[in-house]
Amino acid sequence: MVEIEDGNVGEKPCVRVMLTISARDLRDVNPSDTLSDPYCVVSITDASMVRTRQWEEIGRTEAISNTLNPDWATKICINYYFEEQQRLLFEVFVKGEDKPRLGEATMLLHEIVGSKYNRLTKHLREDGKHHGEITVVAEELSEGRQESVYFVVSATNLDKKDFLGKSDPFLKIYRINYDETLQLAYRTRYHEQNLNPKWKPFEIHIDQLCYGDRDREFLIECYDWDQIGDHDLIGTCRTTVNRLFSKQDTVLSLINEEKAKKHKKYIDSGQLHFDKIFVWMDFTFLDYITGGTELDFTVAIDFTKSNLPIEDQSSLHHLGGENANQYEMAIMAIGDICQHYNRSKIFKAYGFGAKIPPDTKVHYNFPLWLGRQTSALKGGVRSLS
Repeated sequence: MVEIEDGNVGEKPCVRVMLTISARDLRDVNPSDTLSDPYCVVSITDASMVRTRQWEEIGRTEAISNTLNPDWATKICINYYFEEQQRLLFEVFVKGEDKPRLGEATMLLHEIVGSKYNRLTKHLREDGKHHGEITVVAEELSEGRQESVYFVVSATNLDKKDFLGKSDPFLKIYRINYDETLQLAYRTRYHEQNLNPKWKPFEIHIDQLCYGDRDREFLIECYDWDQIGDHDLIGTCRTTVNRLFSKQDTVLSLINEEKAKKHKKYIDSGQLHFDKIFVWMDFTFLDYITGGTELDFTVAIDFTKSNLPIEDQSSLHHLGGENANQYEMAIMAIGDICQHYNRSKIFKAYGFGAKIPPDTKVHYNFPLWLGRQTSALKGGVRSLS
């Protein structure tokens, strides 16, 4: 966005923030034994426009099966303008057809940012009644390169939680906040009937994991997935990025505190293996350009009959007159940008679907410089007829 003040043009200062959303004590609208599958839709409007307020959706979370206390892993990103009142609407719905809205809450973005720990909780309202609470955390997204941690994790000898003697394990990874509360950073998919699972590799931004502090502990919980949402805790462990990266923690015991209190000979509820750990930087576009990356593009022009003969003024590649045809305009628009990121400033151009004299064969891949040369000698490239 651009604004003009005193004859000068300047961009409004803004910060990119990320919203993490959770809810508690949602109302259950399912008549069956299963719980709701809630998800949250986030919309925004200009808070100063009271009478003509229109909401614009900016994102939505995933649906979590069978729970009334969801911690959504999907993050919502938004530009935060300090001088504007940006009102956000959080609506919690149930996945599926003909399911009611569970409730809504509105917050000003600067309310969230200005709250303690950048965290704000409000009641969800529906039909004039309170139906649970929603909590939103706002965190600034660092500009430029960002550090991420890449995990390849497996487990062995997990406790049997299911009736048939197996478990459906999945992991929840939490950041431990400054006030000792937990914030979900990542959730894996569950492995069905497997006591020795290997989860699909994943990565987490280090700020979401431990505030960017490699020596700050984060929490990992291993659960047995349950269809009705009552997931059974298998065990937990804690570690740090530095301990993982230095291979000090390659295998950690999953401890279930309740089970440890009941059984004196209890050792653990399985082992979590960190098979591979990488710490890498997510570089920006400018980083790549500064490092010497060049942009290139290749043009392919359709000469088939569908584009009409060149002599036809409505043809996409009609030649003549002062105005460029649609192909020329598209090539110039892209080339004018890419040329500044390419030392040679030379780009390849090809055609397809034309007959090139003197033969009558249809060519499906030919360089356009050949077409120009043939045009001078033999009367030009002809569209496929």
